[in-house]
Amino acid sequence: MNKDNLRIGLLTCIWKRHNLTNIVLNYYKKLQNDLMKSNIELELVAVGSEKDVSKKLSLMNNFDYVEAPNTPLGSKWNAGCLKMQEKQVDATVIVGSDDLLNKEIFLLYKECLLGSALYIGFTQLYFYELQSGKILLWKGYNDGRNVKTIGLGRCIHKSYLEMLNWKLWSDNIDCGLDKNMTERLSTKSYFIENLDKHLRFKCESNPFFPLDIKTDLNMWSYSQIKNLSENIEFDEDGFISNIYTDNVYNSLIKLRKRLLSCN
Repeated sequence: MNKDNLRIGLLTCIWKRHNLTNIVLNYYKKLQNDLMKSNIELELVAVGSEKDVSKKLSLMNNFDYVEAPNTPLGSKWNAGCLKMQEKQVDATVIVGSDDLLNKEIFLLYKECLLGSALYIGFTQLYFYELQSGKILLWKGYNDGRNVKTIGLGRCIHKSYLEMLNWKLWSDNIDCGLDKNMTERLSTKSYFIENLDKHLRFKCESNPFFPLDIKTDLNMWSYSQIKNLSENIEFDEDGFISNIYTDNVYNSLIKLRKRLLSCN
């Protein structure tokens, strides 16, 4: 790993929600340029299933594009992992097409990876309900899994990807992807032998703001998540613009008005 130029892959899969997806991908396009100042080369890969529609959306935002069927999802995500193999990344970060990670998170990845970390993740995250403007700090699982990382923002070292032949998931699954990844990694002795190189971080009281944007097209609704665990809810009040720039905030507000006008 070259200390002067760390290459981190950002992998996402896209399906519908084109307006929101464009906001998210465009954010990472701009972040890609910004991170170069910190000697982080961000490789962007999107896997889509809508042919020209998802391809155009990806390419216009500097994402390399892979076409794959939307189901099974395991196979779709793995298609993106195999693309990362071609790019010879030092590590790969997993995000959804409605997920944002702020710059400080990537600086954290760099510090941890240069310090020999192999697996980095978060045990908490923020949810943003676009239509209402409410934000929820979800404080983790309350059923004994509170030390386990969420899927959003997991950063996986290339040695673990190589260990699984660049397939983090079982090809045939359509749900439970976070758990499936963990189970596949846990079957390998190298993963177990290096548990001391697995780092977990809370968002609370830290400058880390992994954000999952909720609309009316999600596997889990905002209200369902709100009832799953201990959480803190608050109004946006500058949160988005302070963390993710005025441009992202203004784009989300325009999208909110459009969604509300359709209801």
